[in-house]
Amino acid sequence: MIKFLVDTTVTGDRFPAGSISNFGTVIERQLINQGVAILCPLPVLIAQSYAGWTRSSANAAGDATYQTLTSVVVPGGTMGLNSKLEIVEDWDIPNSASTKTMGIDVGGSNVSALALGTGQVGFKGMHEFQNLNSLTSQKTANAISYALFATNARLATSIDTTVDFNVDFKCKWSAATSSESIVLLGYSVWHFPGS
Repeated sequence: MIKFLVDTTVTGDRFPAGSISNFGTVIERQLINQGVAILCPLPVLIAQSYAGWTRSSANAAGDATYQTLTSVVVPGGTMGLNSKLEIVEDWDIPNSASTKTMGIDVGGSNVSALALGTGQVGFKGMHEFQNLNSLTSQKTANAISYALFATNARLATSIDTTVDFNVDFKCKWSAATSSESIVLLGYSVWHFPGS
């Protein structure tokens, strides 16, 4: 996949500057070497499902322990030195006084844990997990918000992205809770190649 820097004719077809197209490797390399195009890696969907997963409370102490509803395996080597994962989560929760926490772990490290109570019936979040010019060093906007860092500093992790690792979607209540359900409607996990 390449992006044209100037208006260019290829095999009889005209491509305006800024357009993106896909050719065979040899043609793309020739156009890049001529300086009329650049490599344009596009995001890749690693996994997406809206099958729906439900956790029901048992009115017992175990309600306050995280339970993983589903996991996505990111194949080792997917991420490059400066690439990132974009993780989207979509939840339905009961409007009740109990505190419900929806979390995401990446490679065993918690990168999001949003606690909601009365007045909320759903949550859709997006989280970026990026390699910092390294295959084993990341910083992630942590816990509660995509872009606001009032009290939650970036979370530093050292996950080896050269080997398979999981993205886990999990939830819990703050205490034993009677007759409630937390539903993960679905998720998307995208990989954005770095430069």
